[in-house]
This record gives sequence, structure tokens and C-alpha cells, in this order.
Amino acid sequence: SSGINAEWPLRPGVSLANITVYYVLRCVIYDSGNVPKGLLGLKRFVDDLAGLWVGSKNDFITWANMVNESLNRFGLSIKDNLDDPWDFNSPGNYTVFLDIRFMFNSTGCLFTDVNVKSTDAGFYLHYSSYHPRNTFPSIVYSQALRYRRIINDDLRLHRRLEELEQCFLKSGYPKKLVKNILIDVVKRKRNLDYTKKEASPPNKVLWVQTFGPATAPIKKLVKDANKLLQSSQAWADNKTVMGVVCKRAKNIGDMILKRKHLALSSHNNSEGTERCTSLPLPNQKRKRGRPCASCPLMSNSSTITSTATGKIFKTPRADCKSRNLIYCAQCRICNKQYAGKSVNKLQKRISGHRSHVGDEVFDEWE
Repeated sequence: SSGINAEWPLRPGVSLANITVYYVLRCVIYDSGNVPKGLLGLKRFVDDLAGLWVGSKNDFITWANMVNESLNRFGLSIKDNLDDPWDFNSPGNYTVFLDIRFMFNSTGCLFTDVNVKSTDAGFYLHYSSYHPRNTFPSIVYSQALRYRRIINDDLRLHRRLEELEQCFLKSGYPKKLVKNILIDVVKRKRNLDYTKKEASPPNKVLWVQTFGPATAPIKKLVKDANKLLQSSQAWADNKTVMGVVCKRAKNIGDMILKRKHLALSSHNNSEGTERCTSLPLPNQKRKRGRPCASCPLMSNSSTITSTATGKIFKTPRADCKSRNLIYCAQCRICNKQYAGKSVNKLQKRISGHRSHVGDEVFDEWE
């Protein structure tokens, strides 16, 4: 098991490297009649090769060195340093090929296992990351199914899946989620064949209507359109090609009332920003814990005056823990203003700005 160094000065792509290696191996091994009797099989994936050799290790090394010298005239080599040992393993010892470890025992039985590199940290996409929820079960399922296909021994499979489970738990995945998926994968048969799916018919054409989808004129248009589409070869076997779906148009309430406005409905109608924690009164001890770093940057004013247009905007009552709002930050050096929006807590948004430019840049947060 070894690989051909295909990194030329031009650095060809995968497709070009695949064509190049195939051509070179045909010239050096197959067409030249340089196939020894001891080579029973040779498998290749782009520039990685693995094969089965029957004979002594010295005979293999002699043949492999001769092939390596023949590759030099093409600017390629199986290994750059001839003093490096070949990856040659006797029966009963694992050989690595891509992400698979395989070996034959003394009776010729094949054993396969997953190859995990020593540099693999065993971390996956953390469960707390902002990705769609269906992403995380898919990652667990795909990795477990990969183990199921590669490993051909059930005892070894259970051991590897236990290690995989710990990797996902370390990445914050719920134990119940991981456990249920692994149990489902173990119950499945080990299928290595390609499953050919039946050709699905073309998708139905949908006509979106905002008013009157069941009226007589629309029914007639749909009927005529179906006759026209069914005359084509692609839609000949479909009784109904075109359908009508109803999508309600926006009413006045949808245009006036925004859903995000409801997020501030818990506040009263008073104006101006305020601190999330009140300041201690005279002769009163400060509360324990780290003080809020965002409150000193917020203005108590109930209005914002644009430095560009001079317009004055009123601000609703809010604090640094409010969500779904539009904010304004003013630079105390050049007096320029920055307006932004955030669906998260304003406190989190301010912390993001502070980490980039520092506290002294902003004067007022409204």
C-alpha cells in the first residue's frame, strides 16, 4: 500500500491526476509486460494503490524499486526516498488504504476496520453551533453508516461505535439522540452494493394563486394546460401535470404589524434606554458578580439625533437584554453614527463590537 506523488509544478486537479496516473501505470506495468506472477491484484484510487502479493518481501521490494525507477521518467515516484520502508504487511497484520484497514488471516479470510489517524482529535460539528437541527442527526447517521459498511465483523463494529459515541458526546450531542441512531444503524444489513433508484417522474407544476383557486376560469385554464403538457413525451404518463395552490395575500394587519414588534410588547410605553441592573444607592453595597460591561455604553436619552440629516428619532424603552431591535452607535472621535439590527440580546451584539474596536470608540448606544 502506497501512493504516487502526483504534485507536479503545475499541480493538476483530481481529474487530471487520475488520468495521468492511469496512463503512467498502463505504460510502466501493464502494457510493458512488467506484471509479476506474485501480483494477484492491484486497486487504485487516484494516486493511492494497494494490492495483494504472493511471494517473498525481497521479491516485492525488487519489483517495486524497478517500477519506481520507471516512473521517474514521467516525473512521478511512488516514494521520493528509496531508503524509506515499503508498507508491506504479512498475513495477520493490518494494511492501510485510504480510510480502511484490512488484512487476510492464514486461511485467507478478509478482515476490515476503520482507519483512524493518530492526529484525529475525535471532534465533530459541535451541537451548540447555529446550524439547522436536522444537520446533527445526519452527521451521526452518516458516520455510523460509514462504520457499518466498512467493518465486516459485528464485535469490532460494536467496539468502534462505542468509540464513535464518545466522540459525539464530547462534541455536545445528546446521549439519547446518538444512542437511538447507533441502534438503528446496527440493525441494518451491511450492504455494499449500489442501490439503483427508480427514475422518479417529473415534479408537478404548481400554479400559485392568491385568490379564487377553485373558480371556473382557473379550472378551465388548468384543464387546458394539462392537455398541452401531456402531449409532450416527458409528461405523457402523468394524469395531472399542473395543479393549483393557494397562498393568502397579505392583509392590512400583516402590512402594519410586524412580528418582531411583539418582542418588545413586555415593555411599557415609556421611552429611553435604561440599565439592566440598577446602580447601588448611597451607603448601599454593590451586588456581587461582575458588573454589566454594556450598560455604561448606553445612553439614557429618549431620542437619537442623526448627525448626517439632523432628524430626531424617538426610542422605545429597552435595555441591553432586549432583543429584536435596531440600535445606533456613535463614535466619540469623529461623531459618525452606525445603525444596525440584532435579533439577539443587545448585550451580545455590543460585546461583539467591543471585541473588534474597544470600549473607547463608541459614545452612545440607543
